Order: sequence, then structure tokens, then C-alpha cells
Amino acid sequence: MTIFDYKNYKEFVNKRIQEMPKGGRGQYRRMANFLSVNSVAISQIFNGDRDLSIEQACELAEFFGLSEIESQYFISLVEKERAGTSKLKVVIQKRLDEILEKSQDLKQRLKQDKQLTEETKAIFYSNWYYSGIRLLSSVEGYGSPDALSAYFNLPLSTVNRVLEFLVQTGLCVVDGDSYKMGPRSTHLEASSPLVTRHHMNWRVKGMEKMGNISADELFLSLPSSLSESAMKEIRKELVKTIERSTEIIDGSGETQLACLNIDFFKF
Repeated sequence: MTIFDYKNYKEFVNKRIQEMPKGGRGQYRRMANFLSVNSVAISQIFNGDRDLSIEQACELAEFFGLSEIESQYFISLVEKERAGTSKLKVVIQKRLDEILEKSQDLKQRLKQDKQLTEETKAIFYSNWYYSGIRLLSSVEGYGSPDALSAYFNLPLSTVNRVLEFLVQTGLCVVDGDSYKMGPRSTHLEASSPLVTRHHMNWRVKGMEKMGNISADELFLSLPSSLSESAMKEIRKELVKTIERSTEIIDGSGETQLACLNIDFFKF
């Protein structure tokens, strides 16, 4: 569960600590030290009726490594508990609802290491091999133009042209006599006019693969009749899955190329 599944900040903190190694032993003491308060005060907050101050909430967001939007939500939960009138609680709840809605936008949840200009995006997302070459350069043994050309069966002139573009934009870097991937991730927001082309590029690659599926690959089509609330719940779960998948990818090391497409739509 993420912080967005909680309506009470104390429940989130207690659950987060319970899920830490060794059941979170010693974490409340570390939290007290981080906030420069004694452990009794922490116990009175998370096992009693006292509340964090707004300043302490800001510090704890850093302690737990929350993202910017997660921090906004966490601090707002604290503000709601501290609110002295029902009218103020309503105002803060409206803000919490807005943050929840925004949290479903992947641009707010996924790490972006490299900002691209609109002109650069138009080139980078024009064809699958810009991203493909960039990603494969991170795999050992595929840092040379010749190796990239052979793997993708692309003309060497095309590979060299793409590599020149990737280096100029900082998406790849020169490493001795070879190339390697630069910043780890880019993200094209859903509102971009280029997003359709980006999805089509990789759907076409997926269709090419469908005739020869291996045991560790998965293609799924699931036409369904369902409720509006079920649709929203499934989308929420998929956002969590995508977020977790990017974390796994970032920490996995590079040995091969793969592409994950998720299609989920009304018809």
C-alpha cells in the first residue's frame, strides 16, 4: 500500500514502520532523533492523542523518503488532524482529494531524470529505435555502433545518426571508444501530441513478437463488462504496478532488452 491508501497519517507511519526489516525495531527512536524530540513525545503522538506539528510533518516526509506529491499528501493529512473547526477540515479534505486525483497522473509518480525540449521529443519519440539503441547501449557488449547495428539489423549509418543525436541531448554519453546510456528515464506526459506515436511504435514491436512468444513473456487481452468504480480501482492498481515495476527495473542491472505494454480502455 502507498500513502495514498491512507486517510490517517498515524496509521500510515505505524504500518510503514511495521513493514521495515525486523518489524521496524528501533525506528521510533531514530524518528525521535531525526525530529530532535524524546521518544516519549513520539509515543504520545503515534500511540496517543497528540499530533505532529506541521514542521515535524515536513521533516518526517524527508525521513521516509517521500516524493514531492507524497509529501504534500502526508502534510495535508497532519493539517486535517490539527484543524480546529469542521469547516477547515472540509477545506483540507478538498485539497487531499485534489492531490489524490493528481497522484493518478504517472508524470507525478515516476522519476524523470532528463527533461527534453519539444523539438527533441519530436525526434526521440518518432521511431522505436531511438529508445531501443539508448537502452541497449547500457547492456554489456553492446556499446559500439557495430554491435547495435547487428543486434537491431539496422544500417550502421542509421545507428551512428541516432547515437549522435542521443549524445547531443545527453541521453547517451561517450565512454572511451563506446557509448552508454545517460540519464536513466524520460517520461512523455499523457497530454503530449506525441504520446500516440510513442505508444504505436512499441505496439508495432509487440505485434511483431506475438508470433513467437517465449515462456517468460506475456500477452493478455481481457475484454470485460464492469462498473465505473471497478474501472477506477483497476486503473489505481495498475498505476501502483507501473510505479513498482520502474523501481524493480532501476535496481535490476542491464542484461537484456524488454518492453512492457499495458492496454486498459473503454470501448
